[in-house]
Amino acid sequence: MSEMLANQYFMARKFLEAEIELEGVIEKNPSNKFALKKLVVCYTHNNKIEQALKILLELITDDINFIIDTDPIDDDCPCFELINEVEHKNLYKNNSPKYFMMLGIFWLYCNFENSLINFQKALQIESENKILIKLYDKIKAYSDNVHSMEIRSEDRSIN
Repeated sequence: MSEMLANQYFMARKFLEAEIELEGVIEKNPSNKFALKKLVVCYTHNNKIEQALKILLELITDDINFIIDTDPIDDDCPCFELINEVEHKNLYKNNSPKYFMMLGIFWLYCNFENSLINFQKALQIESENKILIKLYDKIKAYSDNVHSMEIRSEDRSIN
């Protein structure tokens, strides 16, 4: 399995083929964060939400900025396209936990606040999902930290 081939499939938005190749890459090197990051997108697109959530939780536990600092252009991130697809093509019921989990995952690559909103909505429906709870808590802690830093920065500029 080739990472180069996986990346080509990913760039071509052939997520099923990319998933297969990425799984092979990760089998050889389980700590390949770049492959794992793309595999989360593939799993989410391919409707393997629980698998995507597990990997995403591992990635953000290790380094949340690795996901949040994704650059849509430099990293060839398809998340805006996929968000649009999920939101506007009504592929999933707008009130299902899967709908909100998919949006939460994709939004984390682009906007952590939108991600947090969608994960919170998913939790309102699936409040016992342990992985979802941990994921939400980590993103919420990050958000709280960012906002407290902004407040401290504003306080300094006022003085």
